[in-house]
Amino acid sequence: MSNPWFYLYTDILNDEKIISLTASDRWYFIAIMSLKCDGMLDKYEGDSLQRKVALRLRISAVEAAKLKRRLTEEGLIDEDWQPVDWGLAQ
Repeated sequence: MSNPWFYLYTDILNDEKIISLTASDRWYFIAIMSLKCDGMLDKYEGDSLQRKVALRLRISAVEAAKLKRRLTEEGLIDEDWQPVDWGLAQ
């Protein structure tokens, strides 16, 4: 479902997973949540999803793969770029 907005808890500033990221990775994580809210992450699968995410984040496919690995290792997204526990915030 596409939605023009989402909210963040102010406690995000104290979340160890978030503050352990580089500033650019924090921004990309916010952008990925925006893509989820926009419905884009649910429209595509596999390689098509990989390409679309890289395009929307304005990074190369190689950079996107590295970003995905880092955010997955932190438990922030899953292998399909979906933010972990997204439904809990709804």
